[in-house]
Amino acid sequence: ARAARRRTRPAPGMRGCMERRFVQVLALLCSFALVVVAFVFACQEHSRSKLLHKELLICLSVLPNAVFFGRMLCKRDDRIVQQERAIAETMANLRKEYESLLASIRVLLGKATYGTAALAENDFESKRRDFLRFLDRVEDRAAPGAPAGGPDA
Repeated sequence: ARAARRRTRPAPGMRGCMERRFVQVLALLCSFALVVVAFVFACQEHSRSKLLHKELLICLSVLPNAVFFGRMLCKRDDRIVQQERAIAETMANLRKEYESLLASIRVLLGKATYGTAALAENDFESKRRDFLRFLDRVEDRAAPGAPAGGPDA
């Protein structure tokens, strides 16, 4: 449920972009509505102006704006597609870098584990040798002809 909710939320920088796009679409729809109203008024006898000057002025002012808004929407779509491609490339590069970082971490952890194991083994060997020397000394002291104080005394 959380993943679905995350997908529907816009990215932080996309909210303003979506609002601008909504305003552009609304302006385009209003422009077309004005053209339709001008056409309807031109077709009706009782509401038509003399020489259709009002209707012509509306069409002359609205049509270039409608074309401008339409081109702006197409350009914005192209920009969004380019941005999505750039983001996808960046994500792929980041994923590759992340995987290589994980691989190098695994190698370093393997080396550290091997080094730690080697140190522990060497430490164990030195303790074993010390213990064997201790046992040899105890055995020498416990021998029947050895002096009571031992060689250290």
